[in-house]
Amino acid sequence: MGPEGYDFVEQTFLSIANEYLGFAWRYTPFDRLRRVSLADIWILRENHQVVGYAFAHADQTLLAVSNLVLQPGTDAAEALAAIAAELKSNYIQVKISRPVEIASLRRAGYHVAHPSWDAFMVKPLVPEVTVEDAQRLFGIGTDRFLISWLDVT
Repeated sequence: MGPEGYDFVEQTFLSIANEYLGFAWRYTPFDRLRRVSLADIWILRENHQVVGYAFAHADQTLLAVSNLVLQPGTDAAEALAAIAAELKSNYIQVKISRPVEIASLRRAGYHVAHPSWDAFMVKPLVPEVTVEDAQRLFGIGTDRFLISWLDVT
């Protein structure tokens, strides 16, 4: 992470989030972000341009990526390979939700080892709206939908 600190990560999120749809409502500073060690935050760059960040923690056995936020068009498998090149582990575990990232990791040889019980659920509160309206409005199930554990309350 280096000297850039939490403020830089927050600015990176705000910059990248402009390209996505979703439900995030964050107040600066992002309180939950500050519970992540700066040593576990990896800023991802391509040609010296910031293209995202990852929360990644590693030991000899497992490199665990709990949050991956990338600009559209950034290859998830390449981003993870850059982190793995720095952190030597036997396995990589990553949580992702966007179809384009899932496809990228599958092409790179990743497999679902254990499906998660995580679910994103929506309930219309008035009869005039439907779940389909929410899917269309927020891009749920598409590459444009952005949510992370930072958004969970």
